[in-house]
Amino acid sequence: MITYTDPPGFMRSLNDEFIVSAGAGYSHSMFISKKGEIWMYGDNSSGQLGVSGNYGFFNVPFKLERLINKRVIDCDGGYYHSIILIDDGKIYTCGSSQYGKLGIGKDRNTKEKANVVQTLVDNGDIVRSISAGGYHSAISTVTGKAYIMGHGSFGQCGQGAKLEVRCLIIF
Repeated sequence: MITYTDPPGFMRSLNDEFIVSAGAGYSHSMFISKKGEIWMYGDNSSGQLGVSGNYGFFNVPFKLERLINKRVIDCDGGYYHSIILIDDGKIYTCGSSQYGKLGIGKDRNTKEKANVVQTLVDNGDIVRSISAGGYHSAISTVTGKAYIMGHGSFGQCGQGAKLEVRCLIIF
């Protein structure tokens, strides 16, 4: 049974954490603590919570172990995917790789655990901000570059045509 609250419900399970940021996707949520830990919960049917092997629902927030030694500074979620920014300027993406929205060169609907977006590392880019859309994600760097990845059926990838961007595109 689902219980609805008004006003929004207080997250008692995170009562001992000082939360500095939040993100949400289609059916999952994320919180970042002052210590830089990311807490995730909700639907993991496509791996959007960053863990593999258990593709069910997580009703209580958990720390994403894969990033336990990293300091998370931002997060956002889209349609069955997540994008996470670390304080060193690297990003991790997880979830459905459909349409290339994870920026890892896969365009099939595979379930991906949290992986660094290697193209940005190889280019020496340091990410400043991230944003996840439904089937795409956008990234800006400290040097003013803009990257886009994912489904562009409405022109949201800015390429002048309705197309899929299966890898990172730089502007």
